[in-house]
Amino acid sequence: MSIFKEYNIGIGRKALRELLRVKRDISGVFDKARFRLIQNRYDKQWPAQIALSAGTPIKGNKFAIFVLFQPHGVRASTFETCAHLTRSGFNVLVVSNCPLSQSDRSKLARHTYQICERPNYGYDAGAYRDGVKLLQSSKLSPSHVVLLNDSIWFPLSATNDTLSRLEDADSRFGGLVRKTKQKEDKKAGHETPGFIEAYFYHATLTTNEARQHYYRAWETLPLTVDRTGLREGRISQAHTKSKIDMTALASRTAFMDGVSAMSDEDLRTVLKYGAYPVPELHHAGEALLAAPPSGQWRQQALQHIEKTVSRYPFYGAFIYASETLFQLGFVKRTRTDLFDETRRAYLRAVQAGDLPSPSATVLTEIEALVASQ
Repeated sequence: MSIFKEYNIGIGRKALRELLRVKRDISGVFDKARFRLIQNRYDKQWPAQIALSAGTPIKGNKFAIFVLFQPHGVRASTFETCAHLTRSGFNVLVVSNCPLSQSDRSKLARHTYQICERPNYGYDAGAYRDGVKLLQSSKLSPSHVVLLNDSIWFPLSATNDTLSRLEDADSRFGGLVRKTKQKEDKKAGHETPGFIEAYFYHATLTTNEARQHYYRAWETLPLTVDRTGLREGRISQAHTKSKIDMTALASRTAFMDGVSAMSDEDLRTVLKYGAYPVPELHHAGEALLAAPPSGQWRQQALQHIEKTVSRYPFYGAFIYASETLFQLGFVKRTRTDLFDETRRAYLRAVQAGDLPSPSATVLTEIEALVASQ
């Protein structure tokens, strides 16, 4: 059969394809209308559908909204994250997308000023939004707001300074990682705005105007009741519409700039802890590690790294380089082929002393997850 068969499809095939496209378009319009009706109903009933528990008194005007979904009990590392946020001067609001046990609720109350339990409507975006609504409805005037979820281990160590660096950046809206499309970046000749990855956001809100823009962005954010239309970038887009600039501590462009400045010896260490979810890249990385120094080796290594991070997150594919360059202090919990390999590479780097060891609690949890892979 000719490989060009698809480009000479018959009238019937073309008609079927058009009908399917029209069906998808109509379904999309219907879904948007349905989701909007559900969201309007949710907002009219709010806060009747959430349950609040008090914790410790509020101190200062920095707040962190920490979103959980742990139906089998709160993990020990979650309490460490809360304690780190508190030590960094943040009042912690835990928003759980599932009911909590009384025991976990009591433990969390020691590290938080408030606990919110809600239905898992809108997923993490819905939980972030309810957390922001609670700040607004409580007449609080936050100067800094951090939003993070439990899809990451953070921080890897108590000495991590990510939070203070975000505060020093004084960005209206940002976070840990900016995600862009490489083709769009190359076409534009520079890094495009993209979006901030959703597991960690930060906002500086030192004026009433900044707070109102921030609240408006979350108020107008469309939510979904299922994963239809669940696009990570829409949160950043909502802030952009509210004229809020985005910044991040790291991005693929900054990562490539950083590794390009490394010595050949350091590049070999980067490759040593490469995490590849496909055999093609794994074999290419192994071949580069085995190759002797040559005039072409450096260029080939950088091309391999760039090819890899054009397809996969740099902090997943090259955790050693990411932590060395940016000290973001997180590892993803996500169960995918890539992040399964990331956690293995991270543990190897820690065991070899090439990356600092995380807390005993985090190390135990990562080791347990790797053992179950």
